[in-house]
Amino acid sequence: NVASTVEMLAAYGCTTFIVGNETNIPDTPWFNKFDIEYNFCKVVWDKLVSLGVKNFKVGPAAPAYLGGAGEYQRERLKAFKDFAKGEAIPVNFQPTHYYGSVNTMQDWISFPDYFSELGSPAPEFYQEDLDDSILAEGYPFQAILKAGALGVNHITYHTLYDRERP
Repeated sequence: NVASTVEMLAAYGCTTFIVGNETNIPDTPWFNKFDIEYNFCKVVWDKLVSLGVKNFKVGPAAPAYLGGAGEYQRERLKAFKDFAKGEAIPVNFQPTHYYGSVNTMQDWISFPDYFSELGSPAPEFYQEDLDDSILAEGYPFQAILKAGALGVNHITYHTLYDRERP
């Protein structure tokens, strides 16, 4: 099903594929299943190559905004290299999720290629309460400009709020 889905999306011009979502969440069936994630990335990559799609991007799942995500991404990349057995790994970018203050963004970015989620402008960390002044100061624009200055080349602005904290 993955290969046929990729074929249909590629037929409509889709060239960027993020394979999975938030695989670093403990107590979930997909937690740290690097072998499965690698195999899905390989299916996507191989299908795009076979279709002759040019300038495509395949990325593994962006980790949830939890502590240690940079280390998690490095661990997964090492596992992917092991699975590839000396061949090229089937990913060429790393999506990242960031929910937090503009002031701490530079401390979070370890793979600044692609923000697939950006949002929730709490002062220091995403669980903190928001106040109206943060939204009034134009967080989305500040965050986008800061991310761009830090080398992020693609941003999907996801949300202003965390669903558990209005």
